[in-house]
Amino acid sequence: MGVRELTPEELDWLGDVAASAVVAAVRGVEPTAPEPPGGPLGEPGAAFVTVLHEGALRGCIGSLVAERALVQEVVVRAVAASRHDPRFPPLRVDELAAVEVEVSVLSTPETVAVTCHAELVGLVRPGVDGLIVAAQNRRATLLPSVWQQLPDPAEFLDALWRKAGLPRGYWSADLLVQRYVAQRSAARPVLTAATGAGVAAGSVRGRLAPATAAHRTRTIGPRGRR
Repeated sequence: MGVRELTPEELDWLGDVAASAVVAAVRGVEPTAPEPPGGPLGEPGAAFVTVLHEGALRGCIGSLVAERALVQEVVVRAVAASRHDPRFPPLRVDELAAVEVEVSVLSTPETVAVTCHAELVGLVRPGVDGLIVAAQNRRATLLPSVWQQLPDPAEFLDALWRKAGLPRGYWSADLLVQRYVAQRSAARPVLTAATGAGVAAGSVRGRLAPATAAHRTRTIGPRGRR
């Protein structure tokens, strides 16, 4: 369930929207969501926006539940990831030349029916599953892209438990594990993707055409927990 499978062009469009929103926010301009070209981009969707500076994680914020139209969600999360991630200082204008952005569009989380930590280790799908753990009034998630950094299921789960503030291997009757998959845009330089008068005018319309070949040359894996 959740947003249907997006085309490469739709993911590229969302990536450009996120890039334009980052540039506008860092320059002190309030971005506004452009009119989506149709389909699921204007329907409710959950998404995370990841900001990278020189290839290293510089911010990542999103929602696990669809709260607003997908294009609006991307704008809101792009601003938050670049300016309000509590792990990092706000992004500066002089950093923009080395900044790239990625968008991950999430499926609806589904509960994983397991009875112990060891069973979960054998059930998760490396490289595919994003996971959520909730227990003791704590909750944390790791996006599927984190598998690039932590390809071993046990290490992935250890990192997730640690992010949630739970003891390693902790299990209880009220512990909840959910998983989801993500459709992920290629990393794109924000200044290239956001070129256009629209940003200066407070709109993220900018240049929202499909990404060029240069945008597709590589997808940067995470350098930190997301």
